[in-house]
Amino acid sequence: MPGRRSYALLLSGLFVLALALGFAGLFGRGDIAATENRVLAPAPGWPGSVAALAAWPRQADAWIADRFGLREPLIRLQARLTYGLTRDRSQVVRGADGWLFLADEFSRVSYQRTEPLSGQDALAWAGELEQRKAIAAAAGTTYLFVAVPDKHTIYPEFMPDDLTVTAPLSRLQMLGPAAQLGAGPAYLDLEPILRAAKPTGQLYYRTDSHWNAYGAWVGYRAIAARLAELGRPLPPRTDYGYADFPQGTFEAGDLARMMAVSISEQGPLPRDLGQACGGTTQAFPLGAFEPFFEHRTQRSTCAAGSGRALVLHDSFMIGLMPYLSTSFSEVVYVWAKVPLPLYKALIERLKPDVVIEERAERYFRGLYPAPQPLP
Repeated sequence: MPGRRSYALLLSGLFVLALALGFAGLFGRGDIAATENRVLAPAPGWPGSVAALAAWPRQADAWIADRFGLREPLIRLQARLTYGLTRDRSQVVRGADGWLFLADEFSRVSYQRTEPLSGQDALAWAGELEQRKAIAAAAGTTYLFVAVPDKHTIYPEFMPDDLTVTAPLSRLQMLGPAAQLGAGPAYLDLEPILRAAKPTGQLYYRTDSHWNAYGAWVGYRAIAARLAELGRPLPPRTDYGYADFPQGTFEAGDLARMMAVSISEQGPLPRDLGQACGGTTQAFPLGAFEPFFEHRTQRSTCAAGSGRALVLHDSFMIGLMPYLSTSFSEVVYVWAKVPLPLYKALIERLKPDVVIEERAERYFRGLYPAPQPLP
């Protein structure tokens, strides 16, 4: 029958169109999902072994799922529909007075303290930090590990009341004694420093999971003071207060993007540090090491700075870069959790005077990835 045939052709056409729209997404996306605030699964390479061939279907499936057409628009639509109806979703918690908090990446578990640090984990951290300090010292390099607290740790008063805190100490607070045992003054916990600075001005964005320009400055001052104690003083600079930072509109909060809403806020913006260099960073590939890193390696140079630094970091380092890049003559930034063999290889390759390893509280769930064969 003509009617039934037309109906079948229409359904077939819609099915082919849906497939075409889906697979079209494989050719028009970058490597970052802004709404989900994460790195997308990479394209699978050509399998060169039996093990790689066995893993290829799973890797291909992850690559296609992350880039399937209309994925991001549909995620944004779902977030917009639920933003006004519910207080939280799997990725973001809506707190009081317009404050947003990260919920995934171990953040909610970290806030509620439902996975305390075990004695075995504490000893493993102590041993790891001790080895990292020793490897750096053997190369004549000063090592400093910097722990950055999450926003909910500094501003718990804005968290929802129904998210119960189940233990007196957080995982980060429990780590302190073990870290001090392993690294001594080479371990710097910024939680008490940022808590003490709260009365001087807002330290974190309301709509973003990171510290603002002033919070990063407070962190930098503590890092500079600790490096001086370790015998590696940085060039002196003016000590700025909250009022010295220009105020402006911030509209790019990662948590607001993840909720698919447009929310702006007023707060401190990065200021001109008055250095002889801009402290800007450029891509600085490390060749065969690059597959081990989460993002492209960056390098900055500054004639007014002093010494060379290797910085291993996560996203909180973005706020620190303007300060560190204008303090050292050269800084190489590596965005990765680097296991010991690769850590040692980087020090041997770059020969830094200082190694700064920065890690946010939400990444203290595990230690470091298992060592892999180096290139």
